[in-house]
Amino acid sequence: MTGIPVSKTQNGRLTIDESHKVDESVKLLEHIPLYVNNARSLPMSELEAVIKKMVNEHGVKIVIIDDMRLVKGFNVSSLDNFATDLDIFLICIYKKHSKALLNS
Repeated sequence: MTGIPVSKTQNGRLTIDESHKVDESVKLLEHIPLYVNNARSLPMSELEAVIKKMVNEHGVKIVIIDDMRLVKGFNVSSLDNFATDLDIFLICIYKKHSKALLNS
């Protein structure tokens, strides 16, 4: 969003101009309704209940699940029907880790 490397924001070595860009970006993001559920390893039924609650209470239209391996009992067709019934976009990511990455 700012074009500034994350490492510069993490180590606090921003120029004044970069600092202003970060501040402007944060102000834009403050008004975006974003809900994060960082629960580890949810059963499919519980995940669906959480999503349904967010849709009903907050009007959520897009749901991103960042690692489907953590969803117990994941079923593609069931989740597809669920998303269709709620009229939401559902983006599911399945992270496949190679043995080389896991052993490093």
